[in-house]
Amino acid sequence: MKTKVLFTILCSMLWVGSIKAQLKVGDAHLDGIVAVLNADGKSGLIMQKSNMPKALNSLDAKNAVANLGTGWRYPTVQECTSMYKNNSILKIPATSYWTSSKYGTIGYVFTFSFQNGQSTTNSTVYLGKGNNTHSVRAVKPF
Repeated sequence: MKTKVLFTILCSMLWVGSIKAQLKVGDAHLDGIVAVLNADGKSGLIMQKSNMPKALNSLDAKNAVANLGTGWRYPTVQECTSMYKNNSILKIPATSYWTSSKYGTIGYVFTFSFQNGQSTTNSTVYLGKGNNTHSVRAVKPF
């Protein structure tokens, strides 16, 4: 009887120990912060812990994100919108950011403002000729 009770307690402890804590938006995870969480509660997007040190033009921003390593990229406008809705938790500075969402066929791309939650178009990002600067906060799926 004593052995059966100890076995039951041990199995219960192993089962409880194997349960992972549910992730939440704003949690530190891997090498970033959970920015968007999918319905399964186990996958989504992490974002960099902070913006790049300064606003960058399109070519410098593209190179800076590439230098972060595998999987890092600009967020889409849709992802930025989700992040904006959670900004009371994420505390992303209220400025404009580069996105990966393209507009038209001649090198336009959307930028996203965390000041008002709106996206606007910005030309020549993929041509590398733009002098406009915007902040960069890269994301990566997990």
